[in-house]
Amino acid sequence: MSKGVKPKTEASATEAAALSRAFEKVKALAGEWEAPYDGKIMKDTFRVVSSGSAVLHTESWNGDTQGAVSLIYPNGNELWLDHYCDLENQPRFTAHPQPNSDVVVFELRDITNLKPPGAEYFHRGTFYFVDRDHHIQDWQRFKDGKQKEILRLDFRRVK
Repeated sequence: MSKGVKPKTEASATEAAALSRAFEKVKALAGEWEAPYDGKIMKDTFRVVSSGSAVLHTESWNGDTQGAVSLIYPNGNELWLDHYCDLENQPRFTAHPQPNSDVVVFELRDITNLKPPGAEYFHRGTFYFVDRDHHIQDWQRFKDGKQKEILRLDFRRVK
């Protein structure tokens, strides 16, 4: 097995149900979303891909085509999010969904291309599923090894 590859592990029935529920919530985001932030508009698109085994998430500010891309998918009893960031690094996150929760917290698992030391990156992402047409994302941004800000994006469904 290559370095960095984690084998899929068996989940308990409770973990499997929590993971399934969380991933179904992520898949239900399929469509287009907008959130105002600091005088700009964040545009997000979610698309279920790979026979329903993953969700492709693209984002851009004010329609800029150089935004970020993420792939969200289950792995064992975890939900993984691999983010290809417009900060030119690739943080990879893991969530351990909780039963009956409308919140999924993605914690940093590792990151590639973080340069130079002290560069900015996203350390944690939290999704709050409010209802079918409303969700909130909090992204904890770090710089120099410390929290710089929490970027809160309050999304409404467009399509």
